[in-house]
Amino acid sequence: MSIPDHSAKRLGWLSADARLILAARAARALAYSFLSVFLGVYLEGIGLKPSQIGALLTTVLVGSASLTALVSLVADRLGRRRVLVCYALLMAGAGLVLALSTRFPLLLLAALTGTVAVTGGEAGPFLAIEQAVLPQTVAAPRRNRLFGLYNTVGALAGALGALGGALPKVMARWGVPLVDAYRLMLGLYVVLALVALVLLSRLSGQVEVERGAGPPALFGLSRSRGVVARLSMLFALDSLAGGFVVQSLVAYWFHLRFGVGTEVLGPVFFGVGLLQAISFLVAARLADRIGLIPTMVFTH
Repeated sequence: MSIPDHSAKRLGWLSADARLILAARAARALAYSFLSVFLGVYLEGIGLKPSQIGALLTTVLVGSASLTALVSLVADRLGRRRVLVCYALLMAGAGLVLALSTRFPLLLLAALTGTVAVTGGEAGPFLAIEQAVLPQTVAAPRRNRLFGLYNTVGALAGALGALGGALPKVMARWGVPLVDAYRLMLGLYVVLALVALVLLSRLSGQVEVERGAGPPALFGLSRSRGVVARLSMLFALDSLAGGFVVQSLVAYWFHLRFGVGTEVLGPVFFGVGLLQAISFLVAARLADRIGLIPTMVFTH
């Protein structure tokens, strides 16, 4: 169910729904990125042991994967907009728990929502639903460019967020206790989650599946099952390697190994985010010329 090309032109090729999704993506990416820079250091500051910190980071990834699988089964039945709003609410709740509690069981519960940042970007139900919605918001010839823009917005906001990860150290120089400075940033995390909630709540009915066009089979797959299975195995292999070097873990390791703080780590991850943003723009242009699969293969 895609909108006609002339509608997209009237809106400057980006529909209102696409703009709302891009804005929500930016708000979340900003929050996820600055949290991933100082999360390990903050958890250490409130008294957690390295083994507990590792368990929390692992729980975040497990929760994210589990909820993504669940969402793929129920989002089209319950309503995509409704599920996105509920998940933004979970994100805000997880930030509140991190800011207000030092009890390990409660922190584990917050981690299980999959809305606590550890990778510097995001992976989970937000992406799964939004990437299903985006093709419906623009004419087919613009889809590669829209996905490139979607990822570029996330990378640029993530780069700014990484730079913001250095703010607690700046606040500490102004006399704010460091742990309290981290908690203030967690308050900003909650605010950004609520901003995303408001934006996603304004999505139109165009983001939903057509009535009577429910999922034809398990996980909504029929003819595409083979392609999706192969891509899933490829992404699983890629994620297995990436899981060893999630951004929160890398930042915490630099802190333990070299004694560097977020005032150093923030600018480093800011530079990484800028390079990612450039690569997404180039990839979209390249995919239009040589195709999606060749772009994935040859640039890897």
